[in-house]
This record gives sequence, structure tokens and C-alpha cells, in this order.
Amino acid sequence: MPYAVRARPGAPVAGPLPWDDLDDPALTARRWTLTDVDRLLTCDSWQDPPRPGPSGRPAACSLT
Repeated sequence: MPYAVRARPGAPVAGPLPWDDLDDPALTARRWTLTDVDRLLTCDSWQDPPRPGPSGRPAACSLT
């Protein structure tokens, strides 16, 4: 999984988030740090991704 500690004060960690976290108004780029990243690692962020929307191919074909 792609995780990275960013070179910023507080050592924020960048990584995949659970989809539910995106609805959290308190979510910031500093949400996860080295001190609490173990909680981020316990969730499976790749489970149950949202379904893709309809294909844009029919619309694109009608433009040509």
C-alpha cells in the first residue's frame, strides 16, 4: 500500500483513506501522523470502492 511520511511539522502521513473518512468535515492533510498511523493501517481502504459511473463512450461517439 502507498504510504508516505511527509516532510512537514508533526510528520503527517499520506495514504489511502476509508471512503467514509471523506465525509468528515474535520478531515485535513494532517489527520494521520506517525504517532497514530497504526489506526490507519488497521482499516482496509481498498475494500468496497464506489461503483464507477456510466460510460462516457456513447456521448463521445455522438460528438464525432
